[in-house]
Amino acid sequence: MIKKWGMKMEQRTALDMEKIARFISRLNVEAKHHVGYVGTQKDEIEASIREEFVQDGNADQLITVAYENDDIIGVLGLNADDESNVAEIWGPYVDGEEEAYLRVAPRLWEEGVRKLAGNVKAFHGFYNRENKNAQKLMASLGAEKRNAHMILKRSRPDRPYPSDGSVSAFRTEYMRDFVQLHDAVFPNTYYSGAEIISRLNENNKLFIYRKDDKLGGYCYVEGNPEHQEGSVEYIAVSDSFRAQGIGKSLLHAGLNHLFMELNTAEISICVELGNERAIGLYQAAGFEEEHVLYLYHVK
Repeated sequence: MIKKWGMKMEQRTALDMEKIARFISRLNVEAKHHVGYVGTQKDEIEASIREEFVQDGNADQLITVAYENDDIIGVLGLNADDESNVAEIWGPYVDGEEEAYLRVAPRLWEEGVRKLAGNVKAFHGFYNRENKNAQKLMASLGAEKRNAHMILKRSRPDRPYPSDGSVSAFRTEYMRDFVQLHDAVFPNTYYSGAEIISRLNENNKLFIYRKDDKLGGYCYVEGNPEHQEGSVEYIAVSDSFRAQGIGKSLLHAGLNHLFMELNTAEISICVELGNERAIGLYQAAGFEEEHVLYLYHVK
């Protein structure tokens, strides 16, 4: 147990995941506390915590909680990937303004990293541009500020988007071409082409554009019917097929699956800030800017 300034961080035999999720949800709806890796609905956050931290039995190691008079005042999750040895930074979430943050957040970080015992080599933070306290913490850690991203959202429309007969659900004969295109367009992304194929199910769908037996592009979407949410994860068009409206057709197919087949209430898209072509495509489909976030890399 660590005590300082009336605050304590301790190992508890059973972390109260519902209470932690409620604490994060209350803060993450505000831009000044917002972390891009985490949602805003309490039930969704709790489900993510259980999936990412609890099911492997590492919750006590990966989640650090600060208490004051037995009330939660701060939470930090380090969502570590065993293969890459990289962790997403969920937080630090601190209940209070700058003074409270500067008092609690560094101790959460120190304790959270200590518990990992050197098993993680790098950390990624994804913070709202209004989250000034987290940006100050990243600067104090010597983090590298990488690219900025825009989050766009839209709610379910009243009618389906127009469809294009050249767009269809993924077929295995296009697997090699798809993997090559995806890995070339997104060489250092979170899902490889092969990983996308492994994730396909009734909710997660891959749509392809084909002409003369050639793959012209694709759109990969993921749906979460339980929380009525969905996301457009990737969309790409081959160089030789560009400027033909194919990106629009692929996007429409993905949106129709999420909105009309899964009855999704809201869809989000993350796009690199400055990619005006992609932002224009999404805005033409009714998406509006919600957040701008900065990606940080901590060694």
